Amino acid sequence: MSIESLISRDLLRTTSDATLSDVATTMITLRDIVRAALAEPDITQVAVKKYMTREPWVVSPGWTVTDIAARMINHNIEHVPVVQDGEVVGILSSFDLVAYLALQGQGEADAPKGH
Repeated sequence: MSIESLISRDLLRTTSDATLSDVATTMITLRDIVRAALAEPDITQVAVKKYMTREPWVVSPGWTVTDIAARMINHNIEHVPVVQDGEVVGILSSFDLVAYLALQGQGEADAPKGH
């Protein structure tokens, strides 16, 4: 099965010059914010570009759930951008995959999107 139905397409966007505190509640991962908070005296003055992943691992909508789940586990990735024709079209989280797999195990076809 491809990931097409699992992709969250309601994306939030920012620039690399926005501060960590500007995007902390909506965009960056808990891991990123904890790492920054431990290293920085004031995250309201630190640009996202200092902590963002510059070349994230990406997938396309045609990848299978199994392939993505295995890669996310092997590389300790919580969120992965979904790219089609060079453009980010969505995001897939480890929660999306776990929800899908749990529902699949129960015999249900649809998984919640966008977590």
